[in-house]
Amino acid sequence: MSVAEFDLAPLIEWHKASGRGKPKDPNAGWTIEAMAEDMGITGRTVHRWIEEGATLSVVQADRAAVALDLHPIAIWGDAWLVPEAEIEAAEAMAYDTYELEPLRALHLATYPGADWDHFCEWVGVGFTTVNRNWVHQGLSRNRAARVAKRVGLTVEQIWEDYRGGQR
Repeated sequence: MSVAEFDLAPLIEWHKASGRGKPKDPNAGWTIEAMAEDMGITGRTVHRWIEEGATLSVVQADRAAVALDLHPIAIWGDAWLVPEAEIEAAEAMAYDTYELEPLRALHLATYPGADWDHFCEWVGVGFTTVNRNWVHQGLSRNRAARVAKRVGLTVEQIWEDYRGGQR
């Protein structure tokens, strides 16, 4: 793990200890979905992070803390105090995004007339992820690489000639 990555465990432990995100049923315990909802992301995203043993980037950690009305240092303590140069590099990489349009155009060229449900199945994500995130924010560098691999291509093959908007 690099200096600019943060373990998910302190975030989960903080959220459990805070008593936030308890389900409406008082007999039910803490859930990942409740934490995800408090952070404004899907439970599927958090489950994927846990399954993959993922760490959070500076940007993801900051967004998670802010969504919980905290400063990241309240969750990660001194680990948050990383050198400014590392933070800037991580933020620049996190915001290196790829627009959805070339991927959607490739999908339609490969499967003429295919609908959004087919597109979501093809790239291996739910409609909410595509509609809520990719349409407005684009795909992160890592997500673009995973999607390209899933469809049997490289990032360059999908976005090679596309230089509009964000990338």
